[in-house]
Amino acid sequence: MIIRKEQRATELDEIKKKTQRFITTLDLESSKSDPGPSWLDNKQVVISIESIGIAFPLTIEADIMLVPTPQVITGFPSSSGGAFLFSIQSMEFFAKRYEAGNAKIIDLSFRFVSQ
Repeated sequence: MIIRKEQRATELDEIKKKTQRFITTLDLESSKSDPGPSWLDNKQVVISIESIGIAFPLTIEADIMLVPTPQVITGFPSSSGGAFLFSIQSMEFFAKRYEAGNAKIIDLSFRFVSQ
C-alpha cells in the first residue's frame, strides 16, 4: 500500500513538472508573437464618397448588356422598359479603433422612371 502511494506521488510530481514546462513554452511563444502596437491604434479611418448614382434597368430582356453601340452611348436602348434610379449626394464612414464607428448619408434618393 505504501509503495502504491509513493508511485502515485511520483506520477503526480512528473505531471506537475510537465505541466509547468508546457506553460513556460506557451509563455515564451506568446511573448515572441506579440507584434506590439498596431499602426492603426491612434489613427482614424474616414472613407468619403460623393455624387454616386446607379441605374438598374427594369426589363425582362436577357441580352440588355448586348445592345448596339449607339444605344450604349445614350444609356438605354430605345425599347427600354424603364429603370430604378438610385443616387447619393454624399456618404461618409468614420471608424476609430476601440470606439464605435458611424456613417452619414446626405441626400439619398431613388426613383422609378418609365424611359
